[in-house]
Amino acid sequence: MTAFWFWIIVAVAFAIAEVLTVAFFAVFLSLGALAAAVVGLLQFGLLVQAIVFGVIGVVGIFAARPFVVERLHIGRGRLQSGAESMIGQRAVLTANRATSRSPASSGPPLPKTAAHCRPPRL
Repeated sequence: MTAFWFWIIVAVAFAIAEVLTVAFFAVFLSLGALAAAVVGLLQFGLLVQAIVFGVIGVVGIFAARPFVVERLHIGRGRLQSGAESMIGQRAVLTANRATSRSPASSGPPLPKTAAHCRPPRL
């Protein structure tokens, strides 16, 4: 019975981690821990419980997770971040690089016009 409560606590911990991250990794580990708790109730040994936990968790992550993530992102574009998300956006120059004293301003001054910096027309 002690193993049962251990697996329940592990399942709850992974469920909380899943709620905090929403990455669809911890949910499968939580399901694996619940399956291990059931196996523990059936009086199987700790090794069998750990194997059930590992198999359910790994199979869930590698087999079910891609399907679930794909279904949840129907109709949405691929998430972009960093520089990739800035392609095609306009930028506003907030300081003159030639007169700025920041470390980023080292180098030759920029030309007076920015006509050569226009993005190519598609």
